[in-house]
Amino acid sequence: MTIFRVENVKSRFVFGDYEADNEQHALDVYAQDAGYRNFAHAREIAPVEDDEIVATRQTQPTSEAAGYIVFDNNYTIHGYGESADEAWSVYKETMADAGITVLDEDEDSSEQIGEWTRASGMRIIGASQKLLAEIEKRGGDIAWHGVNDVAVTQSEYDESLSQ
Repeated sequence: MTIFRVENVKSRFVFGDYEADNEQHALDVYAQDAGYRNFAHAREIAPVEDDEIVATRQTQPTSEAAGYIVFDNNYTIHGYGESADEAWSVYKETMADAGITVLDEDEDSSEQIGEWTRASGMRIIGASQKLLAEIEKRGGDIAWHGVNDVAVTQSEYDESLSQ
């Protein structure tokens, strides 16, 4: 199988890199990852213009993971570290510092929405050294992209496009 990057060519938003046999298979894998049966089903539910979302064959990884990030559905980074455990620990500390309770899937809360979140709503991915350094300097509300299953800075992403 080959790695394909799925992105919206209008907004330049990268949905991710997917292992697939061909472009159509990559679009179907992306759609399934988002909760749809396949790409055609996704377009029925959330219509887009023809060729607005594309899958492009990737050549080689441009970055290696030096650590991990924990992020939410808005792609805001809430935790990071050299190991996955450290990233989850920083995430939990960040939430606690903000007065937000982290709940497991089987837990419930009488607190108001906004005062709690579920750990299952977060995702974790490997991250480049440059991204980890940028998070250290600027915090987690920054632009980043996925390149071959590694979260990278905007400049690393731009560099990957020129290869």
